[in-house]
Amino acid sequence: MRLDGTAGTITLTYRVVGQSLIFSDSHTIELTPGDAQKIALVQQPGNITAGAAFSPAVTTQVQDAFGNAVSGGVFRTSVKPVLYDTADATSDNSKSAVENTTGAHTWANPGFTKAGTYKLQFTGTATPVAGGSAIALDPAESNIFTIAPAAPSQHAATPRSHAL
Repeated sequence: MRLDGTAGTITLTYRVVGQSLIFSDSHTIELTPGDAQKIALVQQPGNITAGAAFSPAVTTQVQDAFGNAVSGGVFRTSVKPVLYDTADATSDNSKSAVENTTGAHTWANPGFTKAGTYKLQFTGTATPVAGGSAIALDPAESNIFTIAPAAPSQHAATPRSHAL
């Protein structure tokens, strides 16, 4: 028997169909997440001002094929944000990847300073903590959001009077 689906407690009941006099039995089992397979966006980015933080922070989660969060120190995950400019179809790959064993990654202030219309793309890997090769995760892509220009500096020049 194979069970796939949402992680959690499942009760299996066994009985013979059409035989109500035969005792049925049931057992409770725990379905746990499978192998890391994809990056999912838990919190999409909102519009921000250049240099400002996302509020709430952009959050990704490493999941198995059924959308269960992969955590508990089974995998060491590495997820990297890539800023994709929708106007000129270019990507900024300069941001560092976030690594941990929880599978959840948060970007509050990734330091984006160029105004424009963008998508965030997330790429990454998961490596079994017990050893083994890195698994390339299916990437995720955010909704389109905008980065507005930062407000001009409030340092105005003070006029000086000159005696003639």
